[in-house]
Amino acid sequence: MKILAICGMGMGSSMILKMQIEKIIQEWEIPDVMVEHSDITTANSSTADYYVVAQDLAPAIHREPKIVVQSILNQAELKEKLSVFRTDTP
Repeated sequence: MKILAICGMGMGSSMILKMQIEKIIQEWEIPDVMVEHSDITTANSSTADYYVVAQDLAPAIHREPKIVVQSILNQAELKEKLSVFRTDTP
């Protein structure tokens, strides 16, 4: 599975989001997940299984399935939104 973390320029906040997603995926021990980060323009022409983006940039992303978060730093929110990846029940 490929997850694409997206921000406006594809540098700072998408890298933070990528690291947060990787931490959760590792904690949940979900195998075969690749997390990449990208800017909006590249994301709209990229292929991924999921696109994770902050709420303010969500309208600019024309790819689905899109996971929209209010805060890239809120671990509880990220875990809730990323729970679609879990195969077990917490």
